[in-house]
Amino acid sequence: MNFIFHKIKKSAIKNCRDIISLILILCIMGALTACGGKGSNYGLDKDRPREISIWYTFNSKRSAALEKMIEEFNSTEGKDRGIVVKCTSFDSDKKLRESFEETAAEDRPNMLGISSECPLLYDSNVKYVDINSLIAANVKETIDEEYINKGSLNNQWIMFPIVKDTEVLAADLGQWQPFMQEEEHYLGSLSSWESMAIVGEDYYAYSGKGILALRSEADYMLIGSHQLGTDILNVEGNSTIFRADGKVMKTLWDNYYVPMVKGAYYKYNQNSMTDLLEQRVAIASIRSSSVGELGTATATEGDAFVMGVYEILPYPQFKGAESICAVDDTGVAIIDKNEVENFASMLFLEWLSGSEVNLRFACMSGGLPINKLVSDMESLEKIIEKNTVPMSPLEISAMRVIMESLEDGRLYMPQLTPHYGELRKILAGCMSNEGINDHYDMEEKIYIGIKKKEAIEDYISDDHFSVFLDDLKKKFPES
Repeated sequence: MNFIFHKIKKSAIKNCRDIISLILILCIMGALTACGGKGSNYGLDKDRPREISIWYTFNSKRSAALEKMIEEFNSTEGKDRGIVVKCTSFDSDKKLRESFEETAAEDRPNMLGISSECPLLYDSNVKYVDINSLIAANVKETIDEEYINKGSLNNQWIMFPIVKDTEVLAADLGQWQPFMQEEEHYLGSLSSWESMAIVGEDYYAYSGKGILALRSEADYMLIGSHQLGTDILNVEGNSTIFRADGKVMKTLWDNYYVPMVKGAYYKYNQNSMTDLLEQRVAIASIRSSSVGELGTATATEGDAFVMGVYEILPYPQFKGAESICAVDDTGVAIIDKNEVENFASMLFLEWLSGSEVNLRFACMSGGLPINKLVSDMESLEKIIEKNTVPMSPLEISAMRVIMESLEDGRLYMPQLTPHYGELRKILAGCMSNEGINDHYDMEEKIYIGIKKKEAIEDYISDDHFSVFLDDLKKKFPES
């Protein structure tokens, strides 16, 4: 009898345990459904699409490309997943910020496509999603660590890259070729800043004009300091540290301020592209996405002297330093609104970063893809051969140049920090504003009979450089 009772008791306990286990499983499943786990698709329903929005300040070419990609997403992946993306473009970060601050919290966008300069990224009243918490592991593996590290703030990854502009040189062959034939300089000699300065002096002696207009002095300083081994901008923990290494800064000075004083470089318009199109210079550094503004023609050095025929060249490097491929500071941040819309926003960005989609988007935008699996010449040549994306011969040339620069160099992107925008304003014109004025002062001295070597000596002396360096350090923001 005791044996039978023991057996019944044991069976009852087992049944009770099974019931408790079943209840726990049902509770867990209910909790997951209630909070919207990834397994439940976060409540997205293709029959009841969820609308999400993105505001952005990209240039016209990337904006047009993004709008086309959004249309494609909405009719394909978005349709299948129950997501509709709406977009709004703004002329500047300032206008976007003003509109954002005037909009009620519930009506604000889910995503912001902006540069690292935009103060909204550092606004403590705006909460952003840590991309690490949402991104699929296999997608994250395709993103270069540089984008993850430099797009992070306070140990959270908040800026997701979608496509990247980089710097190139545009040479007006109509101005270059006569000089090339007479002075025996070739486009290959423009590959380093040191040789560019030498060629620029010869070009000034030949034509009376500067050879180069630089698009961004701030980028020259940030990229150059990084390549030369001591970044001006550094983030250590939660602190921003500014360093102006004397040797590095002297190299930057010698290869930009000094050539400008000598007349080798020139700056008239705010936009280097305008200086090139107005033929004030023979070469300009421009964004890769701006190449289409030059027209549709391309040529080689053997063609006739035709003004307005251009060749695209790599952005110069410093001799003896590791080659780098510098990219812009833009990306997309997801505003933390609710789990469903956060997840939907991440799905859209993941789709946009997919191999085939991202390479097409890059070609349409005139920039580099961010997906490592298609960041190579072989992938680019396939899309060119198939004519998947309509591009002019000049735009194709530019894409080949920047892809080769990426293959040959280490990726570099400026660090996300609240002081970034302020630093850029300090660096913009820090050499050229004085350099162009000093050039005209030197010319006046030569005009009244002072020899050039004597006239220029005070401007390019070590003492003058020391004054410049001390003044620059004093302007750096407080960490």
